Amino acid sequence: MRSCDECNACCVLPAIDLFNKSIREPCKFLDACCTIYETRPDVCRKYTCSWLFGVFEEDEMRPDKCGLLIDLNDTPAGTHYTVTEIWSGAANSVLGKRAIEFLAQKSIVTIGPEVGQVSYVVAQDVEALEKIQQFLPNMIMKQFI
Repeated sequence: MRSCDECNACCVLPAIDLFNKSIREPCKFLDACCTIYETRPDVCRKYTCSWLFGVFEEDEMRPDKCGLLIDLNDTPAGTHYTVTEIWSGAANSVLGKRAIEFLAQKSIVTIGPEVGQVSYVVAQDVEALEKIQQFLPNMIMKQFI
């Protein structure tokens, strides 16, 4: 399995209620790396970074390099990827577009500027888009062909 190396996007971007940590606020246990890594709580231990677990082969797709934190989620609409921009415009960069197109070939992809916010949804499968639109009726839906 890969290692995070200098990447700490998952320690900065999402809110962690257990630590009273807000979105985009560095975790209080983050120094150059996690200072409680061996005893970290389940909320951290169970986090599955898509790059770390091999969704992408290229090192340039690591979150701190491509600007996207990508999670795999199970929802009532099915399994999908959630893409959150680490920095503004990352989803529209060359790497961002390539990542989203790759993910859309596998599943539904929701993209947003902040954790929990969805700006648009992409997928290849029209039925999948229709299904998720039931849960996100005001979202922009895009189909990759």
